[in-house]
Amino acid sequence: YQGIKETMRRLKNGEAILIFPEGQRCFDGELCEFTTGYANIASKAKATLVPIAISGAFEVFPRTKKYPTLFGPRIVVEYGAPIPPEEYAGLSADEINALVLERIKTMYERNRPRRKS
Repeated sequence: YQGIKETMRRLKNGEAILIFPEGQRCFDGELCEFTTGYANIASKAKATLVPIAISGAFEVFPRTKKYPTLFGPRIVVEYGAPIPPEEYAGLSADEINALVLERIKTMYERNRPRRKS
């Protein structure tokens, strides 16, 4: 509860907060299901959302490995267009989640290393 209060305080003060909507690193390199906690917080704070896709992290450092791969695939971080609160005002947390997921998925797939079949 204290963490949410502090996050709200910072957002209302105009600070940026980074929240990973998946809440975990996945085991297979696919996007995990997003939780809606970030959408609830953003909606209450009327914060601008900036979708960010991190592609290649699984290929470089999967959860099953002790150390990252130093040579080979690379990690690409892409920032999407900001989503102002006016754009998602009136949407439910699930609808905000779908909007953000769609944008992140597009960036993720565009930059994702291609696996050999």
